[in-house]
Amino acid sequence: MGTAAPLVRVVRSAAPVAGRGLQLTRRGLVVVMALFLTTVAAATITAVGAFLSVSNSPVDAGQGSAIGVARG
Repeated sequence: MGTAAPLVRVVRSAAPVAGRGLQLTRRGLVVVMALFLTTVAAATITAVGAFLSVSNSPVDAGQGSAIGVARG
């Protein structure tokens, strides 16, 4: 008839595969990315709000600064 197909031996490891680590599904990855971006957005909004809340007017000794309080 013809030549026989070569023998193929499948070898399976008895030890578990190390280093697979944490695997996320697409849905889990989307949730993690959404939480990360929400945190970054909240931090950015907080930083910009804090920056804009500082007044540009000069501070005088009578405006409740530490020097004005110390002088009485």
